[in-house]
Amino acid sequence: MNVNIKENETSRKNRSNDTYQKRPCIFRGKQWIQSPPLNKSVRVVVRRESKMTLQKMTKKSRFISVEIAIKTNFESDAFVKWFEAQDEYVDKHPSKDAKWYIYFAPAPYKDANTTIKNLCEMIKNLPEEVREAWENAEHREFYAGYEVGDTPHFFPEHIELETLKACVSIGAGIGFCLYPASPTTEDGLHSECL
Repeated sequence: MNVNIKENETSRKNRSNDTYQKRPCIFRGKQWIQSPPLNKSVRVVVRRESKMTLQKMTKKSRFISVEIAIKTNFESDAFVKWFEAQDEYVDKHPSKDAKWYIYFAPAPYKDANTTIKNLCEMIKNLPEEVREAWENAEHREFYAGYEVGDTPHFFPEHIELETLKACVSIGAGIGFCLYPASPTTEDGLHSECL
């Protein structure tokens, strides 16, 4: 069986003999994209025209990330610039409910509870001007994103009372966004990345 492998321009340039650098895919917004180059890249050996067995694809439920979302009628450049300086991709655009809608997804921890708890602590310790932009926002929310599939049979997640209290202390709500799971290989590689 012949297998065609899609390569981007960078991987084509970096290829030598039968190897090229392959970057993992990450979930950004509502789609899978190839992650930016890492300092340590993963080397993947590709043997062209070799016979490969197809791996079983499953749809696994999993925690993806927590997005921070705010809607504000106040200027929020200090908030956006501070998080961009932390190497976060921040999306800011006009909103129908408010002057600005701002959201971004910092690198997640192991689950939504731990991620939200750490984000609350980070927001409590923001510089004064940045914290003021947070407090002026009419809508402050953490969106926990999940892919929902057919395995495991159930997927328990819990938000601890301590985390809920931390959200209340900074005036933030918690929302949940469920996406249909993409098929993955047994190794956890998403079909969009193949």
